Amino acid sequence: MSPDVTRVWLADDAAGCRSIQSLFSWYQSLETKGKLFGYFVNGPKSWLILNSPSFQEEAESVFGGIVNITPEGKRHLGAVIGTDAYKEEYCGKIVEDWVDQLKTLSEIAKSQQQAAYSAYTKGFKSKYTYFMRTIENFENFVGPVDDIVSTSLLPAFFGLDTPFDENFRSLLLSPNEGGLGVSILAKETPKQFESSTLVSRIHVKSILD
Repeated sequence: MSPDVTRVWLADDAAGCRSIQSLFSWYQSLETKGKLFGYFVNGPKSWLILNSPSFQEEAESVFGGIVNITPEGKRHLGAVIGTDAYKEEYCGKIVEDWVDQLKTLSEIAKSQQQAAYSAYTKGFKSKYTYFMRTIENFENFVGPVDDIVSTSLLPAFFGLDTPFDENFRSLLLSPNEGGLGVSILAKETPKQFESSTLVSRIHVKSILD
C-alpha cells in the first residue's frame, strides 16, 4: 500500500443519554475529535429521541436542524426506544413480517417437512432472539407468531390439518429432552429478557458509574 494513502477507520452507532444541552456539547466534541481519527459524524442520519414532546422546541433551538428529532421513538441497534405507541407499532411490524414468512414456510413444510423443520430450528427462530433479549415485554407482541406455529407450521411438519393444542406441548421440549425444540415465544421471551438483563448488569453499572 502506498504511504500516501490514509486509512479511514469507520465507526457506527455512537449514542448518549442526558440533557439536551449536554448532548449538544457531546455531539460537538464528537464531531471535532472524531475527525482526528477518521470518524465523521453523519448529522442527517442521526436521531435525537426526546422523552417528552415538551422538549421539542428546546431541542430544535439547540441543535438547529443538524440532526433529526422525534418525541415518538426510533429504532436503536435493532431494538426500539420511545413511547408505548411507537413501540407497539415497531414490534407489530416485526411480528407481521415474521408471520408472513412463516406462512410461506408452512406451505413448504407440507411437501418438504424435514427441510422446513431444519430451516426453522437452525435458522429462522434465531430471528427472535435479539428482540426477545433487548425489548422489554416483547411477549405482549408475539402472540401471532405462536398462533401460526401451532395452527400451521407444526401440523405441516407431521402432515396434519388440525392445530396443535396443549396435548402436544411435549413436542415443544428441546431436542435433548426428546422434543422438537420449537418454543412458545410468549413463555420464552420473559426468560430471555431476564437473562440478558442479568448478563449486562455489570456493563450498565459501569456506564452509570
